[in-house]
Amino acid sequence: MFIKSKFPLECRMVRNPKTMIGYLRKNFWLFFGWGFVFHCLLFIVSRTGFELFPPVQMRMIANFLESQHDNFWASAATVVAIILAATVVFRIADIFQHRIWQRVRPRSRTAVTLDLINYLHCQSMGFINSKMLGKMSQQVNNIGMTAGLVMQKAFAEIAASLVVLVIGLALILQLHWGIGAIIGGNILILLVWFRINFHRIVATNRKLAETVSQIHGATTDTLGGSMNVRAFSGRKKELGILGKIMSRYDSRFQAHLLADRVFWAPLEFLEEFIFAALVLLCILYFRNGIMSVGDVVFVVGAYASINANIWNFIWKWTEMFEAGTEIYQNYSEINARITIKDEFNAPALTVSHGNIVFDKVNFRYDKKTDWVLKNFSLAARGGEHIGIVGVSGSGKSTIIRLLMRLYDINGGKISIDGQNIAKVSLDSLRKNIAFIPQDTALFNRTIFENLRYTMEHVSRRDVQRAAKFAGAHDFIMQQPDGYNTIVGDRGAKMSGGQRQRIAIARAFLQNAPILLVDEATSSLDSETEEIVQKSLAKISRDRTTLIIAHRLSTLKRVDKIIVLSGGKIVETGTHTELLKKKRGLYAKMWRNQNSTNSEFLPEEQE
Repeated sequence: MFIKSKFPLECRMVRNPKTMIGYLRKNFWLFFGWGFVFHCLLFIVSRTGFELFPPVQMRMIANFLESQHDNFWASAATVVAIILAATVVFRIADIFQHRIWQRVRPRSRTAVTLDLINYLHCQSMGFINSKMLGKMSQQVNNIGMTAGLVMQKAFAEIAASLVVLVIGLALILQLHWGIGAIIGGNILILLVWFRINFHRIVATNRKLAETVSQIHGATTDTLGGSMNVRAFSGRKKELGILGKIMSRYDSRFQAHLLADRVFWAPLEFLEEFIFAALVLLCILYFRNGIMSVGDVVFVVGAYASINANIWNFIWKWTEMFEAGTEIYQNYSEINARITIKDEFNAPALTVSHGNIVFDKVNFRYDKKTDWVLKNFSLAARGGEHIGIVGVSGSGKSTIIRLLMRLYDINGGKISIDGQNIAKVSLDSLRKNIAFIPQDTALFNRTIFENLRYTMEHVSRRDVQRAAKFAGAHDFIMQQPDGYNTIVGDRGAKMSGGQRQRIAIARAFLQNAPILLVDEATSSLDSETEEIVQKSLAKISRDRTTLIIAHRLSTLKRVDKIIVLSGGKIVETGTHTELLKKKRGLYAKMWRNQNSTNSEFLPEEQE
C-alpha cells in the first residue's frame, strides 16, 4: 500500500530533474515532509539555546551576585527558575528533534531508494545493459543513505549556525558596538575567505568522488567476473588494474587533504589574534567602568559560541558538499530520460485470439550501430507455434524483446489482435506474455517466492501443481527446505535445467495467452532437455508461441519455422519442408549440427 499510494507506477509519470538538487526539491514532500520541517525548527531552537543561553545565564548570575537585593533568596529563586525553565525548554526541543529525525531519516532513505528503483525499472533494457548492475545498486543505496544527511546539514545544522550567528552578534552589538564590530569583522573575513577559496576544496573533492565511483565500478567488474579470473589466471592483472585506480585515488586524496589544510590553517591563526584582541578590549572596558564582570563573561562566552558556529557553518557546508558531491556524481550517472513509457490514458491490452503481427518493422539498438531488423514482417495466428532460427546476430532475440516492448521500434508497427503495442499500457502487455528466457536468473529468495512471482494471489497448492506440471516438484522436495529453499544469487544453487523448469512452472501459473521461449534448452544435457521439452509442449498448448531455438531438433513439431539472416526472413516452412531445400540455410544449419551430433544422423538419413 505504501508504494501504491506514494509512487507513480506508470512510467510516463516518472520524470527526474537533471540535477540532484532539483530532484530533492521536486520530491521534498514525498521524501521528507512535515516531519523534517518540525525537526529542523526544533533543532534550530535547541542548538540556539544550548549555544547562546550559557553565556546569558552566566551574565545573569554574575550581575545578580554584584547587585543589591531587597529579598536575596526570592531574587535568587527567580534567576534559578528562569535558567531552569529555559534549559528544560531547550532540552525538550532537543529530545523531540532527535526523536523526529530518528523517524524521518529511515523513511526518507526508504522513499528515495524506492523512487530511484522505480525509476530504473522504468528505464529501457538498453540503458540497464549499458551499466554495471553492482555499481548501479551501490549508487542507488548511496543516494538513499546520503540524501537525508545532506538535507539535514543544509536545513538544520547550517541554518542553526546562521541563527546563532545573527542572534549572538545582535546581543553583543546591543551591549557594545566596538566589540560587535570586531566580531562582525571576523565573521566577514571568514565568509570572504570561504567564498574565495572554497571552490578548490570542491574541485579536489569532485575528482576524489569520481575516483571512488571508478573503484566501485572496477571492484564490481572484477568480482562479477571471478569465474574468468580463475579460468584465465587473471588475479595479477585484475589487482594491477584496481591498483592503478587506487593509486589515482591516493594522489587525489592527498591533493584534497592539502587543499583542505591550506583552507583552514590561516583561519586558525586569525581566530587566535581576534580572541586576544577581544580579551584586551574587554579588560580595557572593564577597567574604565564601561562593562561589568557579567558583561565580560557574556562577551567571552558569546564569542566562543559565535566563533564555534561560524566554524561549524563552514565545516558543515564543506561536509555537505563532500557528501553531496558523491551522490551528485552518482545521480548524474544513473539519471537519463525514460524512453519506454505509456501514452497518456493508455488502454489495457485485450487479447481474444493472440494474433501477432510485425508490420514492416525497422530497429537498431543505437544510432551508431547497423539495423538489426529492416522492413521486417511476420504474422502469427492465435494458437500458432512458430520457430525462429538463424545465425548469431540475425535478430532472433530482438524479435522477442520488441514484442515485450523492452525496446521501442524505429519504424513500422507491432500489434496483438489489431492493437498497437506502443499504444497500450506496458503492464497489460507484459501480463499477457509469458516469457521463458535462455538463462533463467532467479531472485535470491525462496523457490516458492520465485514460482509465485507473476501471480502472488495463487495458493501453495496451485504452485505445487504448476511445479509438478513442469517436472520440478520432485527435485524441489529434495532441497533442504523444499519450496522454502533459498536459491542463491541469480539462482546459483540450482542447475540450469532446474532453473528452466522453475521458469516453465512460473509461466504456467501466469497463464498468459502468448508464450515466448528464448533458446530454453540450448545449454541442457539430453535427459534434462527431454524433460523440459515435454513441459514446454504442455504449457504451449492453445497459446500463440514463438520459440527461438539453437537445437533445430526441438522445432520438428511447430506449425511454422522462419529462418533469419541479416534481420530478414529468408526461408519459411515446416521442418520437413525446409529440409527439402538442400541448398537452403536451414538445411545447411541442420547438416552442421548433425555432423557433430550422431543422435541426429538417423533422422537426417531419413
